[in-house]
Amino acid sequence: ERATGTASKPSALQNVSWNGRSSWRVRWYEEGKERQKRFSVPRRRELGGRSFEADKAKALRAAIAHRRSLVREGKLLDARAKKRGLSTGVRWLPRASAWRVEVWASGHASHAYFPPKDGSLEELEKARLSAVHHWQQHSEKNEATMCEVQWRARTRKWRVKILVSGKVLYRYFCPQDESPEAIEKARLDAVECQRTLKRPEVNEVRNLCEKEVNGARNTEIQRLKRKRQHLQPDGAAARDPSLEKIQPAPPRSAAVPDGARLAEKASGVRGVTWSARSGGWEVNMSFRGTRLSKKSFSAKGCSPEEIEAARLLAVQHRRE
Repeated sequence: ERATGTASKPSALQNVSWNGRSSWRVRWYEEGKERQKRFSVPRRRELGGRSFEADKAKALRAAIAHRRSLVREGKLLDARAKKRGLSTGVRWLPRASAWRVEVWASGHASHAYFPPKDGSLEELEKARLSAVHHWQQHSEKNEATMCEVQWRARTRKWRVKILVSGKVLYRYFCPQDESPEAIEKARLDAVECQRTLKRPEVNEVRNLCEKEVNGARNTEIQRLKRKRQHLQPDGAAARDPSLEKIQPAPPRSAAVPDGARLAEKASGVRGVTWSARSGGWEVNMSFRGTRLSKKSFSAKGCSPEEIEAARLLAVQHRRE
């Protein structure tokens, strides 16, 4: 084991630190109380004695040896051991020197502790597996009890809270009015929703729907990427025909010179403008610089007569 430290930083080895007062400190918890032991570096040395760095390294080796003895006695966790149980509700507590299992029931948490016999990796793993097994046994009961119907006074709604497959789901039911009958009806709907969500077949259908939605979303993302690159699914460099459907059509007046020249002229009425992108006249209603509404009048064709007819409709709408 190798550990180094300075006056401002702890050593690389856990529970061993340099306190800045010429000593190394080993900290651990025993019976819920913090314990510590210091290994001092002598300040006064005779002429020709060892250097301060050599004395500091000697004190550090003594601190590491003391830490190893604490690990063998089971008072400290091995530095190579993982601190988490790799499972929800299971974690390592240094103060208790044990794995703690947290189980929720009826809105309250209960805890169980699994201490290892000593600080070896084998005993730590055995205690961790026992804690995970205990949590798995109570997980189904936890999901069954983690379901409640509450009245939220702030939002004036009934809330259904349920734990399904490790996920917390919320559903809200708002009464139509403040009458006692409407509030009671919303509560009954919330209770019925609670019973429905607790059914196993409903959970299976919900999981299947989530998978289908995620799969469809991923497929749509890939399709849009291919459209953006103008590539076919096989990778050939060709334009996707369906891309033309979502692109805006070219201005209709561009094909007819007479219609284009007419469209370039002003409508003669404020708020009525020609839009080459949509191929029609747009009416913008505003008040003191704030747009209130917008309506478009598209021409049926590209001829000057049809464009003029659409303009007259837009002007009439603007004046009304």
